[in-house]
Amino acid sequence: RGDYAGARDMFGLVARQEPELFWPRYEIAITARELGELDEADVMFRELVEEARGLADGRALVSTLNAYATLKLDRNELESADALLLEAFGLAAERGLLVRQAAVSANLGLVDRRLGDSEAASVHFEDAVSIYQTIGESPPPVLLNNYSGLMLRIGRLEAARDMSERAIAGFRTQGDRRSEAQTTNRLAHILRRLGDFDNALEKHRASMEIYNSIGDSRGAIHAQSGMTAVYRETGDLTRGRHNAKDVIEKASAADNIVLLSDGYMQSAYIEANLEEHNAAIAEYHAAIDLFEVRRHVLGTRAAKIGIVVSLLELGRVDEAYDVASDYMQAARESGSAAVQARGTWLLGHVAVFDLRYDDADRLLTEARDYALLQGDKNLQRYTTSSFTELYLATERADQAEKLLGEVQDIASTDLDYMRLKARVAKAQGRHQQALTLMTDLRNNAGEGWNAKDEALLASLRD
Repeated sequence: RGDYAGARDMFGLVARQEPELFWPRYEIAITARELGELDEADVMFRELVEEARGLADGRALVSTLNAYATLKLDRNELESADALLLEAFGLAAERGLLVRQAAVSANLGLVDRRLGDSEAASVHFEDAVSIYQTIGESPPPVLLNNYSGLMLRIGRLEAARDMSERAIAGFRTQGDRRSEAQTTNRLAHILRRLGDFDNALEKHRASMEIYNSIGDSRGAIHAQSGMTAVYRETGDLTRGRHNAKDVIEKASAADNIVLLSDGYMQSAYIEANLEEHNAAIAEYHAAIDLFEVRRHVLGTRAAKIGIVVSLLELGRVDEAYDVASDYMQAARESGSAAVQARGTWLLGHVAVFDLRYDDADRLLTEARDYALLQGDKNLQRYTTSSFTELYLATERADQAEKLLGEVQDIASTDLDYMRLKARVAKAQGRHQQALTLMTDLRNNAGEGWNAKDEALLASLRD
C-alpha cells in the first residue's frame, strides 16, 4: 500500500527475532530503496547478493540481483543495472524460474527505454508478456505500467492508454495507492497526447489527490508539473508559466533534482511557446545541468532537441547545427539505432533551415524509413513536420499534404500541426480551407496565437 516505513518496522521485527532468515532482510533493503535511502540500500543489496550466491535456492540470487538493478535504475547507473539484470536473466532461464525471468526481462526493457533504444525495449517487454501468457497468468500491473511508458514514447497512444487503464485497475485491486497515483499521472500524459485535455487535467488532479492522501509530497509535485503541459497545449500559457515556476520553487525547496529538472523542462517549453526563445534556452541548459548529475540521458537528449528548435527560431542556424552534431555524436556512441534515427532527423531538420535541401531530403528519408519500420509514430510525426517545411520551401505542397494525413491520428489537436496544414492548403491555392484552419487555430490557441499566425490569417483574408 506504499507504507514503506510501516513495512520496514514489521520486517525489522522479524529480522531481529530470526536474524538468520534471508527474505526479511531482503524486504528491508527494498523498503529502504523505496524510501529514497539509496546509499543505505546499496550497502544492504551488495551484502545480500554475496549472501545469496552461497544459497542453494537460486530464487534468492535472481530476486536480489533484480532488486539491486532497480536501485541502479533509480540512480540512472544504467551500465551497472544492465550487468546485474543480464546475470539475473541467465540464472532465471537456467533454473526455469519463469515469473522471475519475466520480471527481469521487463527491467531490461526499462534500461533500454532509458537509453532511448525503443526497439530493444519492446522486445524485452514482449518477452515478459509472453511468459505470463505461457503460464496462463495476466501480466502484473507494474509490467503493464512500464510497457505503457514505452508505448507513449513511440506514439502508440491507444495501446499506451489500454495498458495504463489495466494497470490502474490492478493497482487498485492490490491496494497499492502510490503506484495507482503514478500510473494515473501517466494516463493523464497519454490523454493529453490524444487531445483529451479536460480528462488529462482531471487525471493529473486525481493523481495529486492520491499522493497527498498518502503524504507523498514529491509525487504531488510531479503530478502538478504534468499539468503545465496541458496548460501549454491549450494555450493557457500564463497559467502554465506560473505553474512551472511554482513547481521549480517547490522542487528547489525540497532539494529534489529530479523534480527540479522536470520543472525546468516544462518551463522551457512554455517560454518557447511564448516565443521567449533565449529564456527557453537558458531553462533547457539548467535542466541539462541536473540531468547530467542524474545521468539521465533521455532528459539531456530532449533538452538538446529543444535548444536546437529555439536556436533555429532565433535564426542561429550554425549554433543549432553544432548542438545537433553533438547530439548525433552521442547517439553514435550509444550504439542505439533508435537514438541515431532521432539524431538523423534532427540533423535533417537543421538542414532544412540551412537551405541544404538535398541533405535534408536524404537525412529525413533515412529517419522516416526507420520510424515506419519500427512503428515509431512519434519519430514519424517529427519527420513529417520537417518534411513539410522542406516541401513548402521547394514548392512540393502536394507531397506535404500526403505526409500530414499519415500522422493525423496522433497530431490533429497539435497547434503546430494545424499551422502546417493551413500553410500547405494556402500553397495549394485552397485559401478558404486555409482560412478556416487558421480561424479554428485562433479559437483554440489562446495565448499560443502569435505574430506569424496573425500575418498568415491577414494574408488569407486579403
